[in-house]
Formats: sequence, C-alpha cells, structure tokens
Amino acid sequence: MHLDIDAAAREICRVGRSLYERGYVHATAGNISVRLEDGFLITPTDACLGELDAQRLAFVGHDGVQRRGERASKTLALHRRIYAAAPEAGCVSTPTACIWWRSACWACGATTTSCRRSRPTSS
Repeated sequence: MHLDIDAAAREICRVGRSLYERGYVHATAGNISVRLEDGFLITPTDACLGELDAQRLAFVGHDGVQRRGERASKTLALHRRIYAAAPEAGCVSTPTACIWWRSACWACGATTTSCRRSRPTSS
C-alpha cells in the first residue's frame, strides 16, 4: 500500500491524536513517521501528538535532508536507522516514556488525563 504525502500526513495526525486521547503518550513525548516512496514524514520536534497539523509535519528525503515542514523530530536518526534495518517497515512509532509516565501518575495518585500537559522533571 502506497500513500501519497497528504494521505500519510492525515494518517499520522489521526494516529497521534488516538494515542494521545487514550493516554499512551503525554505532552510532547513520542514520535511517528511514515515511509514514502521518496523519503518519509515525521512529526516535528517537541510536537504534541494530540495536536498535530498535517502541514507542519517534516518531510525528509532518503538522503536525510529535510525538504518541508517544521524541524524534524530529534529521533530522526533512530527512525532512519529503523527504516534502513527493516526495509519492509512502512511506519515507526516511538511513544517515549509512556510506561514511566503512567507509573509516575499512579504513584502520585493522579490520572494520566490530569498529567498530560505536564512534562516529567529531571531529578
């Protein structure tokens, strides 16, 4: 199945919103990318998956050069390596810190809904 860039962008936004609404990601944790024929789309750095805008997603060519959108996620190198290692992969999702954050919310007695807009602090 081959998606055009606009369909892929809409799908990234849909999946991101779903992950966010179900509490699998919080604040700006997590990134999604989709492989396209001439490169891939990836979420912008520090983007909230629940509030993605299809026009702001970063398009990066197979050569690693960004050609459109906001600055690509800081996990760009990881996504590129996953695609190189798994040629059959059509998409990558890296919902970082999901389990840790749910554990932190449980430990402090909060719900993931009330914690979503907060970022974990370093100790």
